Amino acid sequence: MKILKSNRGVSLVTLIIYLLAVTATVAIITRISAYFYQNVDQTTEDTVSNSEFIRFNTFFTKEINTEKNYVKDIDEGGTYIIFEKSNHQYTYLNNAIYMDYIKICSNIDNCVFSMTDSKTVRVDIIINNKSYVNVYRII
Repeated sequence: MKILKSNRGVSLVTLIIYLLAVTATVAIITRISAYFYQNVDQTTEDTVSNSEFIRFNTFFTKEINTEKNYVKDIDEGGTYIIFEKSNHQYTYLNNAIYMDYIKICSNIDNCVFSMTDSKTVRVDIIINNKSYVNVYRII
């Protein structure tokens, strides 16, 4: 009488199924992480643009809200604006916006200051190909 031995182990079919499952899992994780990092780069560019505009808006709103402050001079091309009471000058020069001689924003593609009437200032800014328009009312 022959004693049959039990062959316990991994069959070739089980090994192939295991490798296919691991390969599919790695492929899915790779696609998800590539999509995630692509969106992170895009979000970072938008965040930089928004933070530059918010920084400018903070300084300019404080200027506009200064009591009895009005526009003393504005360039025809809209590259600078000067306020009377504070005597601050906001200038768009070399892809940056300056308040007097202090750079308050950088990476600016374009900035135009304009007056719509005697009490309203309009600012058009393009940062990283994203356009921002804000209208300020002088008190």
